[in-house]
Amino acid sequence: MRLLEEDRKLITIYPLDTVQFPLASTKQHICKGCKKQADKVYQQGLCKPCLTIAFKRLVKVIDSVRK
Repeated sequence: MRLLEEDRKLITIYPLDTVQFPLASTKQHICKGCKKQADKVYQQGLCKPCLTIAFKRLVKVIDSVRK
């Protein structure tokens, strides 16, 4: 399907089933909390288990301030 943009350029739009997305990165990262290799690191370079532990600590602090 082709569409005409405002500045008179033709652009081609492909259906999603024909588009090939790049494969997920296979690069290994090092977690800053446990120093183990992880497929993904999140906030502050932590793997998911370490990030979960950090959030649980934050919940305790927030709850203590609320009381």
